[in-house]
Amino acid sequence: MAFFDDKNQSVTQKSVKNLSKESKYFMYMNLFIEILLHPSENNEAKSDFLSVCREHYSNNNAQKSLIDSFEKDYTPDNAIQWYIRDCFVYRIVNEALRCQKFYNIYKLRLIINDLYQQLKNLYLKQSSELKYIETVYRGQLVNKNEFEILRQIKGGLVSMNSFMSTTLDKAVAFEFIAGAIVGDSVPVIFEINLKNTGSISIPFAYIKDFGKFKAEEEVLFSMDCIFRVVSIEECTEDNQVYFLVKLAIMSQDNRENELEALTDYLRKQIQKYPYDVAALGYIMGEMGHYDQAIHYYELLSRRISLSDPYMGAIYTNISRTHQILGNYTEASNCLKNALDICKKELPEHHPVFEKIYGNIGVLQTNQGNFTESLNSFMKVLNMQKKSSKSLPDLAQTYCNIGSLYQIQGNYSIALKNYENALNIQLKSLPKYHPDITATLQNIAMVKDIMGDYSSALDLYRQVLDIESKSLPADHRDIAMTYVNMGAVLLSLNKYAEAGRYFQKSLDIQLKSSSKNYVSIAGTYHNLANIFHKKRNFDVALKYCNEAFEMQSAYLPKNHLDFAITYDTFAHIYHSKGDNDKAIDYLEKKLGIEEKSLSNNHSNIARTYNNLAVILHSKKSYDEALTYYKKAVTVVLESLSESHPHIVTIYNNIVNIYRIQGNHMEARKYFKKVLDIKLKLLLDNLPDITNTNNHMEGFNQDQDIYKEALDCCEQIFQIQSKILPEDPLNIAKIYNNFGFIYKRQGIYVSAMHFYSKSLDTQLAFLPENHSGFVRTYWNIGNLYSCFGDKSEALKEWKKAYDIALKSLPSDHPWIVSLLKKLGKDEESVLDEDGSIKKRRKHYANE
Repeated sequence: MAFFDDKNQSVTQKSVKNLSKESKYFMYMNLFIEILLHPSENNEAKSDFLSVCREHYSNNNAQKSLIDSFEKDYTPDNAIQWYIRDCFVYRIVNEALRCQKFYNIYKLRLIINDLYQQLKNLYLKQSSELKYIETVYRGQLVNKNEFEILRQIKGGLVSMNSFMSTTLDKAVAFEFIAGAIVGDSVPVIFEINLKNTGSISIPFAYIKDFGKFKAEEEVLFSMDCIFRVVSIEECTEDNQVYFLVKLAIMSQDNRENELEALTDYLRKQIQKYPYDVAALGYIMGEMGHYDQAIHYYELLSRRISLSDPYMGAIYTNISRTHQILGNYTEASNCLKNALDICKKELPEHHPVFEKIYGNIGVLQTNQGNFTESLNSFMKVLNMQKKSSKSLPDLAQTYCNIGSLYQIQGNYSIALKNYENALNIQLKSLPKYHPDITATLQNIAMVKDIMGDYSSALDLYRQVLDIESKSLPADHRDIAMTYVNMGAVLLSLNKYAEAGRYFQKSLDIQLKSSSKNYVSIAGTYHNLANIFHKKRNFDVALKYCNEAFEMQSAYLPKNHLDFAITYDTFAHIYHSKGDNDKAIDYLEKKLGIEEKSLSNNHSNIARTYNNLAVILHSKKSYDEALTYYKKAVTVVLESLSESHPHIVTIYNNIVNIYRIQGNHMEARKYFKKVLDIKLKLLLDNLPDITNTNNHMEGFNQDQDIYKEALDCCEQIFQIQSKILPEDPLNIAKIYNNFGFIYKRQGIYVSAMHFYSKSLDTQLAFLPENHSGFVRTYWNIGNLYSCFGDKSEALKEWKKAYDIALKSLPSDHPWIVSLLKKLGKDEESVLDEDGSIKKRRKHYANE
């Protein structure tokens, strides 16, 4: 016996499922079996069954002979005899069901269907006798680890994947464990209480007369019977140690019905399919098994005529699945075939055209053809408003339009369309339907982009809660939710937590049999961001290159995903001090964005700002200021005037004007920064600590200092309340206090706060972290103000030593610190002559 664990797809034998945790998987598997139990064409089903058996036993002459006998002699009314016989039937059916081999399960539909129908007929025929059977037994050796799982779910529900053989005689069950000792396997006797059988939907029957060994008094249960684990106790009998596991069969009335509404909805969707094979493709798609979904759709396409009107729907479904996998060329070819067939075979107002044009629109969006995409969606919307046959389809069109506007940066219209979709879905779909979670995801993404991180995170948590109840744990939608949650946490500077979510997503994506390499590239990109934030630039570049290589293999060269990757490359190279490479990547990014996005898209504003930052660091101040102001213009058109991005840009403009000596303009922009931050004392503004690093140069404006101190105090209170686990941000605030007091000439207070900042860093950072460089720099400057040059030099030397170990060799901090150290002090601080050599090196450059 083994347990199905949907978090570990490497488990090969799975005869029992823990329904307390995996009810959503049971729901989909049960629907899959329901489809298999529909009447099918016997000759084809028998041929499929025989081909699987002959392939499996190609080197076993004894079994090959039995397979030949089966081909000649088998009839539906002797399915049980063949199943309980010691031969290929039992082994191959149970292996497929335990391992959840969907391809093989479908090919075994003949024997599965006949077994079920024969058991059902016997169950009805024996109903008066079966009610007197109160207990049956099953002896089995259970893997030790799986037995521990069984003990942990005591009181929970379990379900058997395969047909289950039991006996009325405990002694017979005992024979199956006799002589076994507790080791890697645990001897177990299941004692199953059948008193509550009044309304069970899974048949079972007394089959004593069907086998050779009538003394075994066998009772055979069909697949997916549900039991509650009542108790587990250790026993000893005839010197045999074993565990007695008591199970109680669950009636239909007593089952957990959390997913009943979703199950009924999916069952109704299945009933709409004119072919069972297409319904199997639908279920595989809902489960996230996209390769298998395509397999079933293509299987049907080979069975029916090209002139069959349903061929258009088949190609549309294949196309939709290819799009999910990022296979856009295959998706495009399928849609072309679908449109050609349907135009020939169907009237122009047939509902299938809504599906086709909707999928064409999604494909055009994915390929960056936004004008054509909107035309396709509006065509679909007009068709749906006239027919009004399917509210969920109408909701999907609103979602598609919302996604298009979101990509184009028109967030208010995107949000309006998503909300229209959600209102329709909440009225027309069951609570746990995946379409509802998809729309909540979209709304959360817009909230994230607009800087409302708290709302975005709350929505993603709602989504994850629904998905955990309605989808298998390895479903790609759950992987995408992990990615989105990680992205918000990254915006909140919670790097460790963000990294955990990105890794969870990558684990699911890499294990999936239906890999979406575009999505995997996105996750690599997110991991690159994490390592960049941690200043581990080599690892960040490794992940960024992996993302770029995957994108190059699967996306057109001007796809917007490349713009995101180029931006990350630019950030990493800028952090490494290679500004020329950084500018090169940003110019590539801007080229893609200017072709694909509207002129006022917020992404273009970010690119302008990032170009300005690098030009700023290269001391190209006028050019940098031009880009900063371009960025401001775009942000004010596309986002709110108090968005966090505008604060960042204003801070950068303050720096430029301060360096240029234009203090009036610097004060004007700094006042804007303070006004915005005091207005937006929100829980989800992680960069709220970085306000006062732009005070330098405001020599005698005491009002500015007072406002800055007031702002800093309020920020400190908020930071202490909402992010107490982030002491490094607290250290930044202490540093800001120190800086303001230093600018006012209140040196004692300044030293107090610089020291508190240093103490916090020493407690939480490794000794050579680059964060110490600024702190020692500031303390050295303060000693210089005191007139204590000796102490100042010691602090600057500490900063210099750490900078050499943690920053690129040409980083501006190193150059500035060399100037601070000065030639006269070389004999004291430069014992090995390294400072002198490095100064000469920079002088020669």
